[in-house]
Amino acid sequence: MIVDRAHQPDTRRLDKIDILRPKRFTLPNGTLLNVIHAGEQEVVRMDILFKAGSWHQTQKLQALFTHRMLREGSRKYTSADIAEKLDYYGAWLELSNSLEYAYLTLYSLNKYFAETLEIVESIVKEPLFPERELNTVIESNVQQFLVNRSKVDFIAHRAMLKGVFGDQHPCGRFATEEDYRSVTPQLLKDFHQRYYHTGRYSIYLSGKVTDDIIRRVEQVFGVESFGQVNLSDIQQPY
Repeated sequence: MIVDRAHQPDTRRLDKIDILRPKRFTLPNGTLLNVIHAGEQEVVRMDILFKAGSWHQTQKLQALFTHRMLREGSRKYTSADIAEKLDYYGAWLELSNSLEYAYLTLYSLNKYFAETLEIVESIVKEPLFPERELNTVIESNVQQFLVNRSKVDFIAHRAMLKGVFGDQHPCGRFATEEDYRSVTPQLLKDFHQRYYHTGRYSIYLSGKVTDDIIRRVEQVFGVESFGQVNLSDIQQPY
């Protein structure tokens, strides 16, 4: 088929837009669970949103490295164990941060969801922030930072945000190489203790979500509370 680029294509009004609405549940411990049933493949995606973004940190990079280090070792698993098991079960774990939230995303085959959920539970509830692994992660990030700071787009982006928000606003403050060097395991443990607990996260399930998957998520993250819970955080909407 040859496209006639000399004439604008016809436009028309959409009669109907179908958007899947999530089913929302409040679990026994107050955690919000949102479920979207979509897809026919035996795959599920689980997102956990923690109210633990950089807005809440007391020192630069504290939120970023706390979240980044979750996969570097827990009481039950070493970093090598975590990587090996996720690979064995065909799962994918992604960790990212924003100003307000920290995001944990798990892609898992349904038949191995129990095993991958056990890994997620361990790294969320009992991370160790081992110093050796932290030093390795910091050095890697420092090298990337040194490369980025010579790039025009990196410099321009920082200058724009600093000009808009100023030096005192979280959006206008940026880390230096010295800030990377000042990150310690204890700094991350303090942040995790304060912001990673029941009441500061919500959960989203999508894909071919079964009743068994919902039940397992509820058992792990929706029944008993964990961490130093602040009652004012319970049942707050996201």
